[in-house]
Amino acid sequence: MSDKSVIPTFAIVGQPNEGKTSIIATLAEDDRAPISPRPGTTRRLVRYPIRVDDEEIMVLFDTPGFENPGACLEWLQTYKGDENPAKAFVSVHGHKERYPEECEILQPLAQSAAVIYVVDGDRKPRELDRQEAEILRLCGVARIGVINSKRGHGKHVPEWTKLMLKDFNIRREFNACTTVFADRIDLFQAAGSIVSDWTDSMGKTINALKSNWEERLEKSADFILDGIEDIIKFRATEHFESDSDKEAAMDKTKKEVEEKVRATEKTFRVKIRKIFRHHDDHWDLPPKLEDDIFSGEVWKLFGLSKTNLVIGATLAGASLTVLIDTQPSHRKA
Repeated sequence: MSDKSVIPTFAIVGQPNEGKTSIIATLAEDDRAPISPRPGTTRRLVRYPIRVDDEEIMVLFDTPGFENPGACLEWLQTYKGDENPAKAFVSVHGHKERYPEECEILQPLAQSAAVIYVVDGDRKPRELDRQEAEILRLCGVARIGVINSKRGHGKHVPEWTKLMLKDFNIRREFNACTTVFADRIDLFQAAGSIVSDWTDSMGKTINALKSNWEERLEKSADFILDGIEDIIKFRATEHFESDSDKEAAMDKTKKEVEEKVRATEKTFRVKIRKIFRHHDDHWDLPPKLEDDIFSGEVWKLFGLSKTNLVIGATLAGASLTVLIDTQPSHRKA
């Protein structure tokens, strides 16, 4: 896929604060994308390449929201030339100054990028949305309608589906916050089906993504096993001279074991973040899962009952006691 002309390229288009950048962050696996609750955060075209083994296999463009869709639509409706309508609009002298956002949006379309149009399924379609959909249709590029219900309710999905039946080649519901790998692949497969020139390159892209995902899962499993083995092999011993010193020795040994487990877990998190391309150390976990790994509340979230916890604590204590009792003559090792 070294030929840049066949790399599938998509412009993510939609109104401000509809979830475009969240979609980009999910599809490109780039959590550094500037997601913000404030409308209009994205003001310029931003390029997000998708790479596997350092090879660029797909390109996504984050775009600003339309600011003057009415004027843009009127111009396109009267355009009679043979040139790509998006390219023609961008090329008009003065348009970049008068309609900077529209020119930023249409720039990748002028280079034959396909469109992923993102809307919020939790709000009703408006006249502005119909104008934007018509603009994209008149540009003559492949178009995918993505309904991203930000609050998860999707109250107006049927209305959006009806609107998109006219102006879009394919429609999908896709929540950037709850999607899994299979959902991403489904969206990419749908995208590949509407651009005939991309059939081969999109197939290679999807196969590369699937293969890479399997490799990541295998590496993750290896890291889990390595961490467990590291903890199992760890030994912490403490010498004590009398029964009165035994409790202090056990407390000290227990602390060493817990520190080892915490350190192993921290290392594991760093490795997993790197594998799955998380640049932020923010896992968006329930508050209890952010607690100490030895917290009883944390273990309950994993389905362990109070009885399990008592047995676990008893066995851990017994193991420490045996370890200390059977090695009374050794100093800390």
